[in-house]
Amino acid sequence: MLWQVLRLDVSGLPETSFVHWETNWQESLVRFFSSNMRVRIRQPGEPGCYYYPDAVVDCSGLPNTAIYSEEPAVIFEVISAETERIDVGEKQTHYRTLPSLRVYVLVNQFNPAVTIYQRVGAGWQIEFLGRMDLVLELPEIECRLPLATMYERMGFA
Repeated sequence: MLWQVLRLDVSGLPETSFVHWETNWQESLVRFFSSNMRVRIRQPGEPGCYYYPDAVVDCSGLPNTAIYSEEPAVIFEVISAETERIDVGEKQTHYRTLPSLRVYVLVNQFNPAVTIYQRVGAGWQIEFLGRMDLVLELPEIECRLPLATMYERMGFA
């Protein structure tokens, strides 16, 4: 199995982009999009809405020129004091209605802390990673994210 490594820059430094990624997904339908990709949520009887997650992985064959995803497989949000209420509440509630969504990842901006919501059957399993030596495994997209890599610019020991 081919594992990929994504580097999430949670430092919030303006001169850096949110995501640096090294991948060999060009041969597959997996597409990684940074924070400029909207996720469209449509529910029967509702007008629908859009959110801008910090990162989106779409496996539906979406072209790189797309402006929104309706079938994300994985969504990443970097939470801060200002965004936590929306990311953990409203966005999570809406994202989890998407049948395509396999994993919703919340990355804490100030501490090495990652909360993973993973779809298991009709429900969701929650996992918490809180040490720098741990690795976020995302077999749904053949990806692994070491917390040490995600937080390398933050100065955590």
